[in-house]
Amino acid sequence: MPESSITGGRRFGFTSAPASLIAALVLASLPLRPASLYADDADYEALREDAKKTFKEKVGPFVNNYCMRCHGPRPKAGINLKSALRSPGSASSFLHWKKAVANVKVNDMPPEDAAKQPSEEERRQFVEWIGKLKYLSPKDPGPYVIRRLSKAEYGATLRDLYG
Repeated sequence: MPESSITGGRRFGFTSAPASLIAALVLASLPLRPASLYADDADYEALREDAKKTFKEKVGPFVNNYCMRCHGPRPKAGINLKSALRSPGSASSFLHWKKAVANVKVNDMPPEDAAKQPSEEERRQFVEWIGKLKYLSPKDPGPYVIRRLSKAEYGATLRDLYG
């Protein structure tokens, strides 16, 4: 017996009117998304370039002038800012930057007996830069979505695994 005669012309218990309505709504919303995605990418790239420029012009010289004597190749207190300068957006550098900014903010670093002391304006700029640090790391691709295998994919997987 054909399937359409069993369900009375309907597949899976619903008529085609709601399905076509849903499809129309989905298609109507599609043109709006890509434009907003491109705008977000352009904004992100602009913020990334601003963070790179700030790092190159302000943070790099600040760290080289006031921090590298103690926190260079042989780091004190386990804070190696030389490696953090090479890759400022890496996950391993983030903790170093966080500690450095916290100490600069409360005037613990550079220590009072250091040869050079930064001005309050230089300290403020260094502290403000930590907010831009996230733009130097790779963009988050979004949540990982787990999906189920179709019957054909599942069968192919089993065939590949067990022969």
